[in-house]
Amino acid sequence: MAQVLKSHKIRAYDFGKIGEKKLLRIVVSLMFFFSSLLVFQIPFHGITFFIMFELLFCMIMFCKTGLFPKVRPLFWVIIIELLTSATFSFFGELPDAHRKAAVYLTALTLPSFFTASYLEKLIKKDINWVNVVVGSLRAMCVFQMVWCLLQFVCYRIGIDLNKLLFSDLLHLVENASSMKGVVSGFSWHQSSLAPILVVSLFMFNSIWAKLIIIFIATVAGNSTVLIGTGLYFCIMLFDYMIVRHKVRRKTLIIIVFIIFSGLVVGFELGLVNKVIEEIVFIFNRVTGNVHDDSAIGHMRYFWAFPQVMDISTTSQKLFGYGSGCSGYPINVLFNQFPHLEFQNWSVECDIMNTIYSWGIVGFVLYYALLLFNIIKGATINKNYAYLVFIIVIEGITYNVQYDWMILLMCFIYICIKNRIDFFEMMKE
Repeated sequence: MAQVLKSHKIRAYDFGKIGEKKLLRIVVSLMFFFSSLLVFQIPFHGITFFIMFELLFCMIMFCKTGLFPKVRPLFWVIIIELLTSATFSFFGELPDAHRKAAVYLTALTLPSFFTASYLEKLIKKDINWVNVVVGSLRAMCVFQMVWCLLQFVCYRIGIDLNKLLFSDLLHLVENASSMKGVVSGFSWHQSSLAPILVVSLFMFNSIWAKLIIIFIATVAGNSTVLIGTGLYFCIMLFDYMIVRHKVRRKTLIIIVFIIFSGLVVGFELGLVNKVIEEIVFIFNRVTGNVHDDSAIGHMRYFWAFPQVMDISTTSQKLFGYGSGCSGYPINVLFNQFPHLEFQNWSVECDIMNTIYSWGIVGFVLYYALLLFNIIKGATINKNYAYLVFIIVIEGITYNVQYDWMILLMCFIYICIKNRIDFFEMMKE
């Protein structure tokens, strides 16, 4: 395991005034704290608090330095690709809603790469900025888990907490909860918990934290959440027993006790049957034995690829239909969501969403970043590789990489580039 950034001299980043430095710390902290809290939005505009603080951070850094950040070459190439995609989409033969969305959503995505670059500038001056980011992410994870537990309690007494608070009282969003499952965190859909719970599993070593996460994943009622959480424990078990060769009697007794206790509580709450049903559903979906509209729609995103390429222009093949417009060719071919004919929407799968939105070029570039995080990250700390790998797998069954996850992947990238092991720093 690499040592933690010994090559950099640690000193405070000088803004000239201590108050300005505190302000910047507050903005960075709030940016990552609100990163996954999707229901916190500017009313009727759809701009989350996360994006607002991200833009504010970039503005402060630009005003203080008078310069654009030194952007990594891979970031620049992705930025140019996104701008090219948005340009072709805007001047292409798409409905007006799609043309506008391609430009608007690209404009909201680009700041993540500049934010990561400005963060790298700060980190090179003072490594404690890594602690600011990681500490804010941990606080966000705790807030999400506590909220999920509150949602569960309210659900048991017939109260939809998200709808009551964020739609009916605060009017921040029109739809704060789909209630397809018991909990969804600070989002309307349970799938948003998938990356949050995985990040939480890597952020906390406490057995109690992991038990809470298991409980939340169980009651969420979402396949992607179960896949991500289950894959984490499978990987950790393999790493612990096979790679590290640490199999002690005491450890096995604890594992058996936890499993037994979990089953007892699960049967009492009716959760075991729910998990079994989800596992069977996932298996049937993968093997093609389930024929509900949702499963068919998700599988269609993959096998429709040749047909989408047939109806796409050269620019659309290379650079896509634009951010947030990956559903357009699916609707043209299959009329999957007739009510969204004149509205932009994204397919619920990271891989195909990236291909259809950003094109083959965009897919190769972005997944090159993820592949770098997996391969090179493993040389610093295997948790980098495990975390990114699980997020990629989750993306097969749903669209989980958006806004805050893109920034997190960029943050991991710059940490790896600078040989920073923030997992090790959390132990200090």
